[in-house]
Amino acid sequence: MALFGFVSAVVPIVMTGIILTHRSIHLFGDTIDLRGGAYTFAFLGIILLFCFAVTAVFAISMVLIQNRKRDRLIEQWPTFDPLDERNRETELTKFMTKRFGEEKFRQNVRLYRVQPDQNLDTHELAKMGQVDKEKVLAERQAEREALEEVGDRHA
Repeated sequence: MALFGFVSAVVPIVMTGIILTHRSIHLFGDTIDLRGGAYTFAFLGIILLFCFAVTAVFAISMVLIQNRKRDRLIEQWPTFDPLDERNRETELTKFMTKRFGEEKFRQNVRLYRVQPDQNLDTHELAKMGQVDKEKVLAERQAEREALEEVGDRHA
């Protein structure tokens, strides 16, 4: 298999070199004209150059589109913040416990009848889960200042 692979790689390379460097070859007493092969390689070169140009235009345009998308979407306010998610989860768990009972009861009950006063408004959970970003930033800044103050005391 290794010998077959070696021959499969070397023969085309040698043939290409012969076709590009010689106008004709003498093989078994016959003269073979190789100018047609040179024209074929020139034609293939033009096709490959065209394919390279199309690929380059596509790749460059995709890079520009992705960079623009990243600038618009990803570098804005983070889409997932673990601290906000934990606060939201805690708040929603408290709300559900207050409105529908303990979590263990809610998970294990087979039939539960919701009373009219327990119904949720259309966007009640969405509104409840929204985080006031300015408030969170202020809290984090206060935490940083407190940590810096503690660090200054220890130093």
